[in-house]
Amino acid sequence: MSFLQSSEWEQFLVAYGTPTLRTEQGVLWQRRSLPRGNGYWWASRFSVSETLLLPQHTGDWFTRVEPEHDTARISGTLRATTAQQPRQTVLIDLYKDPEVGFHQKHRYNAKLAQKRGVTVSWHGVEAMPRLLHLLQRTSERQAFRLHPPHYYQTLVEVLAPLGAASIGIASRGGEDLAVLLLIHHHGTTTYLHGGSSGEGKRDMAPHLLQREAMRRAKEAGHHTYDLWGTHAIQRNGEWVAANDAAAGVTRFKLGFGGTVVEYPGTFDIVHRPAVYGAYELYRKFNDRRRAFR
Repeated sequence: MSFLQSSEWEQFLVAYGTPTLRTEQGVLWQRRSLPRGNGYWWASRFSVSETLLLPQHTGDWFTRVEPEHDTARISGTLRATTAQQPRQTVLIDLYKDPEVGFHQKHRYNAKLAQKRGVTVSWHGVEAMPRLLHLLQRTSERQAFRLHPPHYYQTLVEVLAPLGAASIGIASRGGEDLAVLLLIHHHGTTTYLHGGSSGEGKRDMAPHLLQREAMRRAKEAGHHTYDLWGTHAIQRNGEWVAANDAAAGVTRFKLGFGGTVVEYPGTFDIVHRPAVYGAYELYRKFNDRRRAFR
């Protein structure tokens, strides 16, 4: 079961102020807002053995789903929509020595970081300012959108004491070079968020930090390390990074080896087709990264 369906994640959502609901099937749903007081229910990475039961949707335009497997048990009119969670990821098998699967350059870079004096340490909520600082620097450098600081603060405050989250930091001489936020659930450690400084990238700190995170997860008895979000395509029988804004991140993650896993996608179950059509048209002319999506 994905951490997105866990009781710990539900505790985080409630603490963050997100309404939640669990159906009789055990599926965790969260309520998201739309303009003018409207909203919808959304469930991600769920799996059911019978027809999916939806939350009550009186007046709602649609219900959003991101199944872990196929859509065969979801009834209604499905419309593919913009992904909320990554549609593709890379999973590392921790039953084996994870470093064996690294591309040669990744193994070299991790060792180079060590030679340059980079060290890795592990933290809880006390490291939040350090996490936020490097996330912000990375966001500014790579022009991607962050959650509000309160989101990360609440996540770590709730999950870290439960053993469900931790912060890893690669540093040298008192300077933080790279950071990652890990989620731990049901034998899987997930690399959920991360960032680095320009100096950290040059010193290969992210390579060492990921290697040590995998080693730590394996020592804790976890069987899988989830790199969480990639956009790879197959070319001549091999997975390579698609030519888009995320190409660098995808190449970095593919370099650790592992298995590329693709999920079915994100779908809206439409309840009010006419209004939903107007909603789709509205989205075409607005920033697709806005929080109401």
